[in-house]
Amino acid sequence: MPSVPAFFFGLILGVTGILAIQAFARSKVRQALSAADPDIARNKTLQREEDDRRMLELDALRQRLAVLERITIDPAVRTAREIEQLRIETN
Repeated sequence: MPSVPAFFFGLILGVTGILAIQAFARSKVRQALSAADPDIARNKTLQREEDDRRMLELDALRQRLAVLERITIDPAVRTAREIEQLRIETN
């Protein structure tokens, strides 16, 4: 075989081999991503639930802080009157 056609034949064979290897690698990556999707979805769901729980906890803490601020800012006579009303309501 002359050297020029052998070079082109080798070049075409090499490019075809590289493309085949890349196609195989891409298929493996697709398989890995599709296998990881359920884990990612489950983690997102767990993260969303955790965020919701923390938001509820944060709202409760904000309400308690508002009550504490109101107690510290209000005059003592008014606070004492409200405490007495609460004692009467519970009895």
